Amino acid sequence: MLLDANRRRTKFLESTVAALPRAGPVSVLTGRAEELAHGSLREQFDYVTARSFAPPAVTAECGAGFLACGALLSVADPPGGKTARWPEQGLSRLGLTLLGYVDAGATIASFCRTAPVDPRVPRGVGIPQKRPLWTVRPGPE
Repeated sequence: MLLDANRRRTKFLESTVAALPRAGPVSVLTGRAEELAHGSLREQFDYVTARSFAPPAVTAECGAGFLACGALLSVADPPGGKTARWPEQGLSRLGLTLLGYVDAGATIASFCRTAPVDPRVPRGVGIPQKRPLWTVRPGPE
């Protein structure tokens, strides 16, 4: 499943998916993760990947609701500043544990859902962005 809140982008994804050969079905949804993670998609996925579309706390909160117990979340992350971006205390509030990083041209941060996710997570549309669970302060690692 591919998800984006912007209809123009999902139309592009739909046309791209339709033109590519693939081994299995691929769905494209237009909607907000904050809403869709509370419906039939809640805790349904073994693997979720995200480009870092927002600050770390927002990305992690939006992804957490989709993850089944033991599932993995991978986030494309800018180089440098690794652990400061993903504090253990903030991740634990989302039932996530940092597994580590892979550097392959881009940095990929990997997490596992190791604990239950609060049923209120993610919070309502726009709230994770307005009131993130943690903030990243620039500075040395």
